[in-house]
Amino acid sequence: MVNSIEHSDLTFNIIEKKISDFLYEIGSDILQKTLERIDDELFNNRDKSIYRYKDKRDRTINTCFGSVTYNRSYYIEKISRNKFKPTFLLDEVLDIDLLGKSTLKQAVNLVNEASAESLRNVSKQNDSSVLCNPSHQTIKNRVSDIGELLKSYEMERIQKYFNNELEGKKQVEIIFEEKDGLFLSIQGEKNKKEIKLAKVYEGWQPETIESKRYKTINTLYFAGYDKPEQFDAVVNSGIAQIYNMDYLKTRILNGDGATWISKEIDIDASVQYQLDLFHIYQKATRKISNLDDRKKIKKLIKDKKFDQLINECKRLYEVESDEKEKEKLREVYSYYENNKDFLVRYVDRENFNIETEQELRDLGTMESSIHNVLATRMKGHGLSWSMTGAEAMAKLLCLEHSNHNLLQEIEEIVKRKINKNFEYGVKYELDNELKKAKKDINEAVRGILYEKSSKFSNRESHIRVFDNKLTQLFRALRGLL
Repeated sequence: MVNSIEHSDLTFNIIEKKISDFLYEIGSDILQKTLERIDDELFNNRDKSIYRYKDKRDRTINTCFGSVTYNRSYYIEKISRNKFKPTFLLDEVLDIDLLGKSTLKQAVNLVNEASAESLRNVSKQNDSSVLCNPSHQTIKNRVSDIGELLKSYEMERIQKYFNNELEGKKQVEIIFEEKDGLFLSIQGEKNKKEIKLAKVYEGWQPETIESKRYKTINTLYFAGYDKPEQFDAVVNSGIAQIYNMDYLKTRILNGDGATWISKEIDIDASVQYQLDLFHIYQKATRKISNLDDRKKIKKLIKDKKFDQLINECKRLYEVESDEKEKEKLREVYSYYENNKDFLVRYVDRENFNIETEQELRDLGTMESSIHNVLATRMKGHGLSWSMTGAEAMAKLLCLEHSNHNLLQEIEEIVKRKINKNFEYGVKYELDNELKKAKKDINEAVRGILYEKSSKFSNRESHIRVFDNKLTQLFRALRGLL
């Protein structure tokens, strides 16, 4: 009889789930054993005059392998002659920092998923794993935890900024900045609340070599519900952390005319503010009903004849007899008149005299950025946020779209140095456990193929192999080891 496999109850999903569950379980087992062996090494090599052993205690943490319980030694540490403190030496040496009961990596994995989908969907997807099934509330808590960490870090950065302690190294003469807001539904509030978004970049480059489409270079995003002055400090400190502020000559700020955006020019002379071209056109499109008048106004905008634009809007307002239309035209005229100093493009201004190899283009990427960075995840579909939850998610999305490594960012905020005296022992124990795992993996593969129960398997295999000979499937799986 030719070697064969009975397929009646075999599917790819069964094989995938068996292997996935096994890898989670063996990872959990390796992590537990590694931690406990390192704890034994610390126990044997500790300074007994400083660390007095009391007993062993269990600790359960949520990891990327699921829930892991390990047993570690509890000590009384001698600080001085009359001062002592309780400590778990293993946790201190390995920097086991947790958010709630989750490791940093597990927390970051969850919030990365939550930045793309709703919290409930993330919980449902993780629930399909036997070992990794965080609740909706757990995921929500991790998002809030990381949001609070990022907020605290921003406050520290702002304090350094005001104390002139930030020393960015990158040298550029000009930076471009755009600001806008997004109104979100807030739990318990009748009216939506606007969350601010700022986009900072160095310029533009073609998406491909011959493309006529451009993308911004080295883009940074910042978001928050802060008051205008505080939000400016968030953005400016983020810039000062990266860029040499003594070398920077000017910042071009683009906005829709909101006062919280334009008021920065009152306190920073290096900022040149201009009205966003999209909103300049949009005001005419939405408020001028007469098609011929609208075309005329848009033609003046295109030709950059802004004085004539304001005079023509005033004339249209004065000659209009219909009260509703007159009110709309009054709004158009007031908008252009109040922002007349900001209608002129920055490259056309007399005080703009920077020579740069960077191609200078008009700004106007914020509408798409609002949509891509915040709105896609946070607006619509019946979503409603708490203020803290919305701000936490917005900050996470900003980091993601700024191409920052979130895990690295969080680790840098909370990290401490591993005790170098134990570094060799830690590496040795980990290598030891990984070598042993290879044998367990071979055993598990044979268990799947031959219906044997490995020590990591709770179910019998659905795969039946005849004649006790190696099948092509077995050879393929063995080749992966």
